[in-house]
Amino acid sequence: MSGNGNLHERAQELIFAGAGSAADDRWLQAHLAGCGECSALLERAQAVRSALHSLPIIADPAMVEATQKRMLRHALVLSERESRRWMLIASVAIATLFAWITVPLLWQASRWVGDMTSQPQAFTLVIFLTISLLPAVLAGAAAFAVRNNTTNLHFSLENGDRS
Repeated sequence: MSGNGNLHERAQELIFAGAGSAADDRWLQAHLAGCGECSALLERAQAVRSALHSLPIIADPAMVEATQKRMLRHALVLSERESRRWMLIASVAIATLFAWITVPLLWQASRWVGDMTSQPQAFTLVIFLTISLLPAVLAGAAAFAVRNNTTNLHFSLENGDRS
């Protein structure tokens, strides 16, 4: 009896789990051919499944609206990230190009200024560093300002302000 109970338990597990391996399906079909109890269970399980599949799914309009707003917000965030990524790539490429061109020229210009005046070499180095780092500092300030404006826009959209 206990061996027969294990067979029924295995059959029930396969019936409720749905499609299994080919060997499990063959075993289940063979078991169902000789077991009326498990065959009836399979018919009831199939009836429940088809009844559940036939029920319409109705979503609350408030939930649909909230989901649409979340998806819009998420799309905006992804768009901002993509835009920032391309802006960063373009900025780095342009800055690298300008650095390759301007750093040697600035070094020569600062040496020339140092040679033309009787200032010490440290003064020439300070002039060179100041002039060469100024574009990077200005670009960083501009990026910070753009980031703050984007954050303010994102915050206002989160709060429902679309103006």
